[in-house]
Amino acid sequence: KSGSDRSNTSFWSPKKFLINELQMNKKAIPNGPFFQGWLTRIIDHSRNLSVIVIVGSFSAKSSQKHTQHYVYCAVDRKEGTKIRFALPDASDISVSEPLQKGKLDVQILWKDHGYLKFNHSHSVIDLSFDDSSRISIVANGSVPWSNSRLSFGGPEGWLGLTTLLPCRYFVHSLGSPTSYSLNMDGYTTEGNGFSHIESNYGSFFPEGWTWAQAVGATAETSLSLVGGKFVVGPFSPLTFVLCVRRRNGESLVFRSVDSDSPTYVLDGAKRTVALQFKSI
Repeated sequence: KSGSDRSNTSFWSPKKFLINELQMNKKAIPNGPFFQGWLTRIIDHSRNLSVIVIVGSFSAKSSQKHTQHYVYCAVDRKEGTKIRFALPDASDISVSEPLQKGKLDVQILWKDHGYLKFNHSHSVIDLSFDDSSRISIVANGSVPWSNSRLSFGGPEGWLGLTTLLPCRYFVHSLGSPTSYSLNMDGYTTEGNGFSHIESNYGSFFPEGWTWAQAVGATAETSLSLVGGKFVVGPFSPLTFVLCVRRRNGESLVFRSVDSDSPTYVLDGAKRTVALQFKSI
């Protein structure tokens, strides 16, 4: 309902989740270093606008609590890109405990600035910055990477069943219907689009990567791409994962770790990536 207070935890009733969705709140802090991060990217074709929100939390070595946090928001449109970021004090941020009281919700609360909450039925973001910039997002439902009940239905593939990955990768949605409102540097707007939502967590982040998300105008199709030097056990191979969700509801998934062979050209100046996969 319009104007309802979705910060109330009673709004977030847990549902029956697929096994691969349990990664959503499976981030118990080991004896550090450890990080977890959430990303939401909104695409509004009608306004030629893209919005991205990232929240990251870091736990130092031997710490059982998050010791540093990072909040980032960017609005990209024809007139240019506007960016806001903050490094909140650790005492101002609280992150929900994994599987607390049997719940699968993820809740990140930023004192006096708002919150982020993710679950199967809704993802809600309401953040303000010190200069009075504000962003509010409500994404409905989730469009999972795969309907498979096996964890390798996600981007990690069969590696997700092993302990070889120090950086875990979970895609919550490939295109959830989304409403949003923005107020930044005098630019105020509201509208509707679709959201790609994902998470990373682990002991350290990859040293370099190329990364993109795209959602079609009606969200019947979407794309998720990531490539980089990811540590797998004692090795750091250049690895690509590509998921293309098609109008018939099926997805094409290509992974280097599945022996799918990629050929690529990266051009940072032109901001383009040309990628070709051959699958066995």
